[in-house]
Amino acid sequence: MKGTMSIDLEETPGYSSCARKLKRKDQKLVGFALETNDGENYAKDKLAKKNADVIVLNTLSSTTDSNPTRMPLKFSSKMANSTLSAYR
Repeated sequence: MKGTMSIDLEETPGYSSCARKLKRKDQKLVGFALETNDGENYAKDKLAKKNADVIVLNTLSSTTDSNPTRMPLKFSSKMANSTLSAYR
């Protein structure tokens, strides 16, 4: 007998809203955006909405509209450190 299963999901606040409230003046908030279409515009929008200091755009597309800084694939924590180094 085949049946269906469902999971009820509840929206939770993103980490950035919590981190923004807790960060000290000497800290920087790095956001991450995974986008499939129009990535740069969505990432810029997230940068403003999340009030992050910098955002890393992960895109599935092989092309972009401008010439962003490209970095090799890394774990998020290492990418954040590399991004902050380039940002300073």
